[in-house]
Amino acid sequence: MKVNFQCVNCSQPYSVDASHGGKLIHCRACHTQVRIPQLNSEPSVAANATAAKPATLNAATSNGSSVAESKNLDDTGEPFPPELEKMVSKNLQYSRLATIPAIQKDLEMLRKFDKHHETKKTKFLYLLCGSLLASLVFGAASYLLIVDGVSALGIGSILATLAGVTSAVVTGISYAKHARLDLEDKRYECMNEFLRLIAVDAGDDAFRIKLDFGKHNRRDTYLRSGSVGHWDVKFYANDWFTVTGKLKDGSKFMISIKEKHQDRSRWKRSRSGKSKHKSKVKTSEEITLMIRPKEKRYPDLVKLVPDAPKALQIPKYAELKSFSFQQQAIVLKLAIR
Repeated sequence: MKVNFQCVNCSQPYSVDASHGGKLIHCRACHTQVRIPQLNSEPSVAANATAAKPATLNAATSNGSSVAESKNLDDTGEPFPPELEKMVSKNLQYSRLATIPAIQKDLEMLRKFDKHHETKKTKFLYLLCGSLLASLVFGAASYLLIVDGVSALGIGSILATLAGVTSAVVTGISYAKHARLDLEDKRYECMNEFLRLIAVDAGDDAFRIKLDFGKHNRRDTYLRSGSVGHWDVKFYANDWFTVTGKLKDGSKFMISIKEKHQDRSRWKRSRSGKSKHKSKVKTSEEITLMIRPKEKRYPDLVKLVPDAPKALQIPKYAELKSFSFQQQAIVLKLAIR
């Protein structure tokens, strides 16, 4: 026998076997913790609200089965949703098809996730510096004591040096792990602000979004190698921000932000005859907006296209690269200075 209920936060419907009654699940739409109502009992809003508070998390996958409990906690002690944590930790990407409120809830968890790892990174950096300093001090002391002959104090200093080196290695690994997961704030804050602005014109349909938090110089973002002036250059391009969806009037849209990087390097000979290696990174961004209005709703749109570029209000930090009308869609490209 099945029991039907809804998430108290986003009204996502569920139908599960009655034998699971009383168990806690994790809403796959908004990640709120919800208690499955027992058969012949009314689903209590108060009980579900209590279930949404920090507690041991038995998350549910899309088929209703539980997944492993998340061990990382935010500043309030609330576990990060395991599926969200696994997605970001594995590929440094966030991708989802969901409504704006559900995505905004995810972005809030990403903010806490980022803050958590930023704090841990700083902590392990201090510990790493302390371990290296202790290793140097005990190493110098060991050398001075051994010079005068082997002694218990000298052996103790050597052991302390080895302990300091071991601590530095372990701490360094932990620092690297948290540094990798220290996300770039600009990316999720930019997405959050965009969703806030477009929510006024958006309907109840789901949006498909993608955020990429990875480094720019990856194999999958590499374009080509070449030269610019005296510089040897490797070109990279990363579409780190993508949103597709439909507005209230039926218009479909797609907006993406592409980050372009040039990793430049060259050898330069100084006046003294020594060769020095120089390198620098040049970055630019390009925004592409595509809107496909409903033809029946805007039958005279083609007539307005020629004069549209003159009516555009573009920020001073942006430059219009192209404006076109292709296959009943308006395509706008901007370069960010």
